[in-house]
Amino acid sequence: MTVLAISLFVLIVLTLSWVDLVGRPRLAVGLALFAAAMGSLAVAQRTVHDQDDVLNYLDLYLALGSGDWTMVSALGGGMEFGLPLVLRAMYVLLGPLSVPAFLFWLTFVVTACAVLVYAWIISKTMGNKHFGLKLAFSVSFISFFAASHTSRQFLAGVSLLPLLFLPACMGRTIRITLISSILHTTSSLYVVLIQICRFWWLITPLLAGGLWAALNSYSVVDLVALDVPYLFQDKLTLLGLQDYANQDVSSVPELLRLGMLSGLVFISHRIWPDNLSAAARRFTYLGFLTFALLVDIPFVGNRLNHMLLNVAFGLIVLACLRQSVVSMRVAVLVGLGYQCRLLLQY
Repeated sequence: MTVLAISLFVLIVLTLSWVDLVGRPRLAVGLALFAAAMGSLAVAQRTVHDQDDVLNYLDLYLALGSGDWTMVSALGGGMEFGLPLVLRAMYVLLGPLSVPAFLFWLTFVVTACAVLVYAWIISKTMGNKHFGLKLAFSVSFISFFAASHTSRQFLAGVSLLPLLFLPACMGRTIRITLISSILHTTSSLYVVLIQICRFWWLITPLLAGGLWAALNSYSVVDLVALDVPYLFQDKLTLLGLQDYANQDVSSVPELLRLGMLSGLVFISHRIWPDNLSAAARRFTYLGFLTFALLVDIPFVGNRLNHMLLNVAFGLIVLACLRQSVVSMRVAVLVGLGYQCRLLLQY
């Protein structure tokens, strides 16, 4: 079943990449959704361990189905009721589900939301030319594992995408802040960070303030003699393939992928200055810096990393390369190969 699902996944992505679907955006979106379903089906075949987060989501799903909303209070003090509403709607339509069936439907619903938002952003910011090829990025680089394992954070990241790629609008910002916050309460912090990234004169005091806080927390001698060696040791560990999390989810460490993404953003901006918004560029650089340099600040490095690598990665790569059809197709093939490897690992 896994091999068949992955084979269909590959076939659909290649069709989106090479078949001319000009004037047929609905067909392209339908194919992308079908590819998301095949990727979700492959993920649903993976082994589920006793400590797997999907079991907690399943318990919540079954409790909501029986009308018990008490478990929602454990999600951000009851403020994060976005995913419970989705799960309740799923239960009304699907009823009780086994673990594999629930894993499939949860992953598909979450990734389908991402695909629809990707399609909307692409049509708004990059036009419908080569729409199928552009949409192929959405499933080539999307993280099916993150969609099933960290569904609240994933959906919150998806809801924040318009702030990165669309022009500033007060009404849209307020709506997105509300939607993303009921999915994951820390989202309001990332709304602020994205808004700061729109203006270089706000980024500068942010970085200066971070440096000032670091220097005032430790003496310069302690910072250099004690923290820096441990910092480099921790980050060099991320570059090794022996790390358990990297073996479980990805063979390419997160720091390296963030560095590659930042490098691509930097180079493409020098070649095609208008391809990516200033907010998206600076947010990418900020994500790399916080993950590479911050030692123990809750949420910041981790959440930026999650959004950049699991949610926004394909859109950022697409925006960087959208002026070159050849580059886009090569990138899709690379992403497709990497995606297949991950799906087979699961």
